[in-house]
Amino acid sequence: MRPLTRLTPIAVGGALGTLLRYWLEIHLGTSLRFPMGIFVANVTGAFIIGITLTLLPLVSLRSGPFLRMFLATGFCGGLTTLSTLAVSLAEQIARLGFASAIFYASATIAVGVLAAIAGRIIGRGWYLRKESLAS
Repeated sequence: MRPLTRLTPIAVGGALGTLLRYWLEIHLGTSLRFPMGIFVANVTGAFIIGITLTLLPLVSLRSGPFLRMFLATGFCGGLTTLSTLAVSLAEQIARLGFASAIFYASATIAVGVLAAIAGRIIGRGWYLRKESLAS
């Protein structure tokens, strides 16, 4: 497949996944106590990517690579980033056991939160620096 041919299903799937996530957030809510829309998007994406990555290797479809790019990379990528983590954890449980998967999940969440905090701090610093230079 040519590069542009690969990008098209990813872009279209990503746009559709993003639109569904937005719709879920609007209609189910994004409360800080329990963001139901985001929760449903994450669980739905994990379910869809689980089915996609399990079934596509088992069936002989000419469109298999296209479907993987459209559904797994594009649609689920736009809908959620949790879907990839969920599948990775399920595979890790099957191969290495529950304790290993729990460690990986905990480390991923902890480091992700620290990265988000660092990004906020750096972003705020850049903004404040720009503001002080402007005045």
